[in-house]
Amino acid sequence: MHRKDIQISLSVGGVVGALAWLIWRGLPAPALLAGVACFAALWPLMLFRRLQRQQDAANKRLGQNTHHIAQIAVQLGAEALPLPELGGIRVAPDFAALLMDEIFARRPRVIAEFGCGSSTILMANALRRIGTGKISSFDHEAEFVAATQAELLRRGLAAWAEVKHAPLAPTSADPSIISYDETVWSGLAEVKLAVVDGPPGWIKHASRGVIIQKLASTLKPGARVLFDDGARMEIKETLIEWTRLHPNWTVRSLDLEKGALLLDAPQ
Repeated sequence: MHRKDIQISLSVGGVVGALAWLIWRGLPAPALLAGVACFAALWPLMLFRRLQRQQDAANKRLGQNTHHIAQIAVQLGAEALPLPELGGIRVAPDFAALLMDEIFARRPRVIAEFGCGSSTILMANALRRIGTGKISSFDHEAEFVAATQAELLRRGLAAWAEVKHAPLAPTSADPSIISYDETVWSGLAEVKLAVVDGPPGWIKHASRGVIIQKLASTLKPGARVLFDDGARMEIKETLIEWTRLHPNWTVRSLDLEKGALLLDAPQ
């Protein structure tokens, strides 16, 4: 809590306490009315300051998002316009900008993605821009798969990304854990960059642990795995446990809109 809010909260608490004491002592109504008036004056002030801070944060985020979208547009060029929708349930602009930076810096020949959509379109545009690479994208929602495939085709990006339907199913090692069907991993190899935005949050969090275990054998040395929604505690706990068991792996977090976690494989 902001220091000014703490001061106001203490003042409000003091007034409430004084009112309780006055009521207990049975003091005259004028004294009670004065206490109520004081409380009524302080409470809206604290509420106003809280709303003001929330609005300031929203304005700051809007400015940052505008900057990220403009940066992506410059990186991808005119042929990528209009950019796919970003934000909301889709990939956030700051995470999308991170994806672009990673692709242009690493120039990966193989990208694995779990959870397709706007991010797939952006990454395919980036690969077309650098002239190399292919995305293998998986999603458990057949509707999302079909929509993403159609958008890739419409934009002339089908050669840069393959989107496959990957139903959720109990894992062979532990049927109580739900993750992508085992067929996802057949043929996946030499992955230099992976993006994990699934399975969805309502699935038991160990399902993303399964992804890490399966991905580990498909990654090139020094590969990087990017986790969206990194602010979620269960994802942090999963990666912390992985690095505890595999100390040659490293993980760090980024303060993005939804949080982001970067897991790096050993060289």
